[in-house]
Amino acid sequence: MTGVDILSAASAKLTMFFNDTPLSTGTCFFWRHERHIYLITNWHNFSGRDNLTGEHLSQTLAEPNNIECSVVLPAAVGVDFGKFRAKIVDEENNPLWIEHPIFGRNVDVVALPLPDSMNKVVCVNDKARDTVRLGVGVDVFILGYPLGIGVENFPRWKRGTIASEPEMDIDGKPLLYVDTATTKGMSGSPVIVRTNSGSMDDGSVVMASTRVMTRFVGIYSGRIAPRSGLDAQIGRVWKGKVIDEVLLNRR
Repeated sequence: MTGVDILSAASAKLTMFFNDTPLSTGTCFFWRHERHIYLITNWHNFSGRDNLTGEHLSQTLAEPNNIECSVVLPAAVGVDFGKFRAKIVDEENNPLWIEHPIFGRNVDVVALPLPDSMNKVVCVNDKARDTVRLGVGVDVFILGYPLGIGVENFPRWKRGTIASEPEMDIDGKPLLYVDTATTKGMSGSPVIVRTNSGSMDDGSVVMASTRVMTRFVGIYSGRIAPRSGLDAQIGRVWKGKVIDEVLLNRR
């Protein structure tokens, strides 16, 4: 994909539906695990409920039962764009997605198994595998679709900085904070570090490398609700390790 960052193809616009009625938009991305492909997003996107309180996010009390997702596939010349629809509940309204095996919905991350025909999508963990050390103040990018709007079918790269010690959990959960201003539609976005220099997990230091390094940080899950426009813009990011933990719970 000449001229296009490969990770822009791994983040996708997500639209939630009840039957054929659109309810809301968010962001998702693709993940490869044991030769299978999964769609990763937030629990609250799929359920239509707040993951902590269980309250409906829509005043209509509607809950989605299927989703539509944009897809970008590398092609011989340029890219191919497409969309696919998928059920997220069965005929008895049981979820088809996979939750965290210990925390359940309290970790706002789910995985939806995709058919083998989706194996050509760009997966984040195929491309963001460098071991740049994370720390307070490190710049990150959130690849999402604010208000459901991208740029020619690609996500917007929103900059932020890590705002809590990444080695520490928050309230006993695998969560970290980022300092960034975001809006609706970005929930479920992949969060990455992109740099050509820095400390590595093994203690080595890379200075001004000609190769750009990319590390997956986690899954964006919305902001801590500000009380006013002057409050700090603090976003929640579930640590990347929760994806493997969720997939241990796969049916």
